[in-house]
Amino acid sequence: MQHFYAFTLFCLCPLTAAFVLFMAFQAFQGA
Repeated sequence: MQHFYAFTLFCLCPLTAAFVLFMAFQAFQGA
């Protein structure tokens, strides 16, 4: 279970960062 948690965190962190950056970029473009 610990392995699965680490794997999920490893996958979600870059995805979340990319999503936040994308949303910020969209807001910047719309401004």
